[in-house]
Amino acid sequence: MEELTEDSVIRNVRITAADGKRCEVTCCNFDVTSERDLLALTGTISHEETLKKAEVEFEKYRQRLLNAPNPMERHFEEAVKKVKTSREKNRLLDKKRSKK
Repeated sequence: MEELTEDSVIRNVRITAADGKRCEVTCCNFDVTSERDLLALTGTISHEETLKKAEVEFEKYRQRLLNAPNPMERHFEEAVKKVKTSREKNRLLDKKRSKK
């Protein structure tokens, strides 16, 4: 399969805006130049299925956010880890000292 070059997929088009001003816009035109059928699945998924999938995925995302610790909780957890690590180090040092 041949690579697409910028010249083969980019097209400059002059348009007129709602206020009457004219400008040039760069458009991508993949579907015309590519041998691949970019819209092969057009119409196979209904609008309702798409909405349902989007709602399910959004709910997963929302639950992840709700279950994630907030910055204060993260800071607290990090402080607890530091204290535990420090206690463990002190315990090992005390053990070494007591053996001497």
